[in-house]
Amino acid sequence: MTFEEITNWLFSQLPNYQTRGKSAYKENLDNISKFIELTKLNHSQIDTIHVGGTNGKGSVCHMLASVLQKSNLKVGLFTSPHVFDFRERIRLDGKMISKKYVIDFVLTNKEIFEKLEMSFFEMNVALALSYFVNNRVDIAIIEVGLGGRLDATNIIEPVLSVVTNVSYDHTSILGNSLEKIAKEKAGIIKRNTPFLLGFDNHLTKIFKDVARENDAPFFISNSFNYECDLKGLYQDQNINTCVSALKLLKNFKFSKEDISSGLENVKENTGITGRWQVFEKPILTICDIAHNVEALKIVFSQIGELQKKIHVIIGFSSDKDIERIVKILPSEFKYYICSSSNSRIINPKQITYMFKEKKLNYLTFDSVFSAYKTIMQKSPKNNISLVTGSTFIVSDFLKNLDKV
Repeated sequence: MTFEEITNWLFSQLPNYQTRGKSAYKENLDNISKFIELTKLNHSQIDTIHVGGTNGKGSVCHMLASVLQKSNLKVGLFTSPHVFDFRERIRLDGKMISKKYVIDFVLTNKEIFEKLEMSFFEMNVALALSYFVNNRVDIAIIEVGLGGRLDATNIIEPVLSVVTNVSYDHTSILGNSLEKIAKEKAGIIKRNTPFLLGFDNHLTKIFKDVARENDAPFFISNSFNYECDLKGLYQDQNINTCVSALKLLKNFKFSKEDISSGLENVKENTGITGRWQVFEKPILTICDIAHNVEALKIVFSQIGELQKKIHVIIGFSSDKDIERIVKILPSEFKYYICSSSNSRIINPKQITYMFKEKKLNYLTFDSVFSAYKTIMQKSPKNNISLVTGSTFIVSDFLKNLDKV
């Protein structure tokens, strides 16, 4: 089978959260545990850092990987979802996993996948751990997929666990209160393993209590003065969380210069995309994968400071609290609500009543690119376009850049 045939099979045959949402979520670790048992995958031989949180966990993972790569360590990085290529999820020293490894791994384990009815994400975790073990990485940065306690990544035994923040997202799975969501995310705290919290507020006690129950040393992130090439305002907290995490790694050596250089070259070192990504097109365009209330508030605040006419290309996954999001949309922006080839993006016609109720200025489009063409044709060059609301919406835009 070719790589394309393999990935098509994965996306079509296995439960896949990226396309199916909640129905693909497995509420236990049984499958990944059984896979590891059957294949004798000894993932405990590699050191890992486990990073969860509602927002910022992907950025923190990429920052950590960039700094550790700079200090001449062999670094694995597992994140999700991907923007362009499935292989973005699994990287070694910034380079995507080889197509050959993916093909060989799937063909070798296809019968087990089918027997266990493993989800797409569970297979991803198994593939990543196998790749990192076989390449004998010095350390692997593992991003939680969803929640924490029941996420397939929670099979690992990390040297450090991190939660970046807690806000409303995936409420149909994780709970409809911040306290419930926090308890799910606190599920990555491991016995006798240092735990770092990237914030300090009324939810801190929940994490402290779980850490105490597990005899896990508890830390809250400090403030530092480092620059980073990821320029969203929300990255300040992520930088502090990253550096605080680095300070807690006892068995790895890196200098202040490694931290500075690593943070200043995250894009080049790790290939991260979609975080306040700026394009000097006919109209200045910014892409950001913010997809919940707290993340979007920060993005809208930052772009609003530019004091230009703002055109927002936006789309939402159907499992998001869209009403809550629409309530915080700035009334002075113009909105271009988009569909996507990804079936999880809700049809704009189903949500236009929310925009009408708030008296927002909006249009609907079948695709991100058709929305962008309209903006370019009808808007002065000193206007600004923002593409946001979902990883899939940003992905649709970036995949069509060559047509602009």
